[in-house]
Amino acid sequence: MRYVPFLLTLATVACGDGSATGPRDPASLHTQWVVESAPAGMTEAVVVDSAFWNPAALLLTGDDAVLEVEGPFSILFRNTGEEPLEMRYDLRFLDVDGFLVDNFIPFGQPVRLAAGQQVLQEGTFVIRSPPDIGRFGLLTMRIAARLALPEQ
Repeated sequence: MRYVPFLLTLATVACGDGSATGPRDPASLHTQWVVESAPAGMTEAVVVDSAFWNPAALLLTGDDAVLEVEGPFSILFRNTGEEPLEMRYDLRFLDVDGFLVDNFIPFGQPVRLAAGQQVLQEGTFVIRSPPDIGRFGLLTMRIAARLALPEQ
């Protein structure tokens, strides 16, 4: 009976999203899609069908003022237009107040999208963050894209 308070404390600390290195509940995270530049009339040609990201790990950098935050991302893009497009994008991570913490530029760009084509982009992002923001202060991943017609 004397171990009951200890076990309740252990259960409270070990469960849910309270860990420092476990995955975060994806329902608490937000994703924004922004097209920064595009050929005339093609701003809405590419859409995001689905997006997932999760700041899953904090990595020490040797600098007490900076932590690395790492996690998976997966984005399904679709070209709704009738012309092929090339897209370059970066992932911008914002804190709970909407301020930019850091950005990440995925490899494998530009992304080529044929008319009507879906393309899955996935990988692992690594950004730097102040310790007070850490994993739980990140709220939004903004996908910022630049669209262009492919060069012939």
